[in-house]
Amino acid sequence: MRCEAGFGMPGERLTVSHKAGPSADPFVLGTLLAARKAPRIKGLVQGMDALLFEQPT
Repeated sequence: MRCEAGFGMPGERLTVSHKAGPSADPFVLGTLLAARKAPRIKGLVQGMDALLFEQPT
């Protein structure tokens, strides 16, 4: 599995890539955590970090 994001302006390029290996195992725990928290969320949440690591109010 591989995820890659590219950024840049004309004449430049920045590429960030993550190679997780041959299986989805590195993503399973985070996906399960998000699936468990999602039913309790009301409204729009922007960003996975906001969903997983919400600050108490």
